[in-house]
Amino acid sequence: MKKVLGNKIVLCAIVVVVVLVAGLSFFFYNKGRISNDQLNAVSIGMSVAEIEKELGKPKLSTDDNKKISENSYDEYKTFAKLNALAENSDLQNRMEQLNTVYSASESDRNVKEYIYKVKNGSETRDVEIYFIGGVVEYINKVTE
Repeated sequence: MKKVLGNKIVLCAIVVVVVLVAGLSFFFYNKGRISNDQLNAVSIGMSVAEIEKELGKPKLSTDDNKKISENSYDEYKTFAKLNALAENSDLQNRMEQLNTVYSASESDRNVKEYIYKVKNGSETRDVEIYFIGGVVEYINKVTE
């Protein structure tokens, strides 16, 4: 009788552990994953709290100004190359926003970068959102 009761306790413990592991895996896998509709619902000028309310916590975030400076400059260079091929006012606007982020991070201002994963069909891409002083300055909504 004791052996049967002991086996049931072990089995229950294993089930509890499996359920916890599965739940945590699901939570961490989906953290920072958003849809295109959610992305389209956010805009420049929103606060960190408004973004987190709309999108949840990001997959990754940093307030390391050196890393933000590098990331924003890399994206700026990509847009500058595209703009050199064919001038585009949208690209120029994005470049100005990225330059503002870059300058703020180089000046050691309060800058934050959030990265979300957006699924579009069978593809998933990173979307960067940059905040200066807790307010969105730039959102990478470009899919090309």
